Amino acid sequence: MTRLAVAGNELFEVSDCELNRPGPSFTLDTVRHFREQNGPNVSLYWLIGGDTIKDLACWYKVEQLVDECTIVTAGRPGCDMETDFGVFRGKLSDKQIARLKQFILETPLVDISATNIRHRIRRGLTTSDLTPLAVRDYIIENKLYKT
Repeated sequence: MTRLAVAGNELFEVSDCELNRPGPSFTLDTVRHFREQNGPNVSLYWLIGGDTIKDLACWYKVEQLVDECTIVTAGRPGCDMETDFGVFRGKLSDKQIARLKQFILETPLVDISATNIRHRIRRGLTTSDLTPLAVRDYIIENKLYKT
């Protein structure tokens, strides 16, 4: 579905490196994979939603992750970004926390989530305003997310 979503847009490339990795796949492993693939002078960015900030503190070796790539956070409706960064106290240095805060995207707060899309499909509601047409067709053809 990701390939369908970005088909025809040369600014995106889909990788299946996590699917091909044996055992659990951690974000840090993926960042290191791309670092190895692209070299030490390439800037790597990892985009997360603001609703992920609280969970990020529990990610595998997060203290190394924030040093090996730039984590960019996009705002999400209902997220208090300033308050949510408090979960990093004692886990990350002040410098690392400041770096996380530095890369917050000012974006329109669009309330779209995969959970909401799956919920709408289960209820038989349209998702045409939430997903690319090719993805919506794939979901319908393969009867995904139905109970």
